[in-house]
Amino acid sequence: MEIIKFKDFINEKRNYIAKKGQKEWELMKLGFMPLTPSILKDFEIFIPKAYHVTGLFSIEKVQKLQNKKIDLATFTKGSTGISKGAIEDADVIFELEGYSSFSAEQDFESVLDRNGHRWLQPLKDKDYVVNNKFTVPMKTAIVKKYGLNDRYEIESLVSKFDGKQKAEFIKFYIDESKKIITKTLLQEIKDSISKNYVMSGFDNNEILLHNYRIKKLYIIGDPEDDEEIWDRIQELADINVDGYMSAKEIEILGR
Repeated sequence: MEIIKFKDFINEKRNYIAKKGQKEWELMKLGFMPLTPSILKDFEIFIPKAYHVTGLFSIEKVQKLQNKKIDLATFTKGSTGISKGAIEDADVIFELEGYSSFSAEQDFESVLDRNGHRWLQPLKDKDYVVNNKFTVPMKTAIVKKYGLNDRYEIESLVSKFDGKQKAEFIKFYIDESKKIITKTLLQEIKDSISKNYVMSGFDNNEILLHNYRIKKLYIIGDPEDDEEIWDRIQELADINVDGYMSAKEIEILGR
């Protein structure tokens, strides 16, 4: 195993803080692990029922992603936090069915790239399994392919690539990912994630769902408190609203 100096370890950890919508090669040069359905297709399973909570302005997006190989973060076990919304306000909840290649018993803070695909951060799981068993081997392969002295030269090298070189680097990274990622590794990562600190109120699980179909759509709230919202949501949705679901009901889903 590669020995990393503490100072270098801390500097790398700072670099792993990613912004939403980054380019895939930017995540690759940092050693992020891709969770795209095409790479993980051998580990795909059918999920008959999962839920997604979101705000009014994301209703159209959820509908457009139906039957596409773009993962949506869903859950089967609710929580207080998810009932109020994680990133957006909790206005509606979708009931879905679809396919998943990766899930965990709690939120794993995946990062979105510009194409809507999700990636695991190297130093986010408790035992650093992603870093030790994916990122380190990946960076070792990159160092060997490009004849570098060490892995600390990777970021500078990739950042200077032209369009063709970046395309070749992306293909290399995807091919190497398929070699490194195994069923055993995915289970080790899930086990490590289960040891992570849980943010108060967010003890729900997380399932990445793709090629999904919307089964039902509920408004979150009480009919007596939301007399006008029904028509508003019906205007935004291409499917019928099936009724209301309270925040309390979402908290106890799957429990």
